[in-house]
Amino acid sequence: MICPKCKSADEVRNFCGNCGEELKEKCPECGQMEWIGRKICESRISKIKNEKESFIDKAMLPAKIVFSISVLMIIFMPYVAMEFISQVLLGLKGYSRLSLELSMAPGVCTAISAGFWWVRREKKAKEKFSQLHPDYDELLKKAEEEK
Repeated sequence: MICPKCKSADEVRNFCGNCGEELKEKCPECGQMEWIGRKICESRISKIKNEKESFIDKAMLPAKIVFSISVLMIIFMPYVAMEFISQVLLGLKGYSRLSLELSMAPGVCTAISAGFWWVRREKKAKEKFSQLHPDYDELLKKAEEEK
């Protein structure tokens, strides 16, 4: 925040450290203390950001589940599959490197595709939120410009 009186910068206090001028005032929208001269209520921006984050989190739940399952497949499937591939299919008495690599392939492939799906789904969720709340998008852009 730049002091309107002496033009010195002060980001943490309610009053200018240089001249003592008040830097915050009560917001007429929410009643919280906000920087003088701000164009948008910080409490409102915070509420919008939380709502957007919540919307995206809910949209991302299926992708998070698939990704988590693929990671579990990578971790646990090799140990289960190594025994099966080594002893039943290959007739070996111990673990082989081939059985380990073969058993990890489905988990790795699933994790890679889930990662791509994650990115696409997150982008679509942000677009959907913007479509549902175009006014929120404008306020968030104004808030970013103000900083």
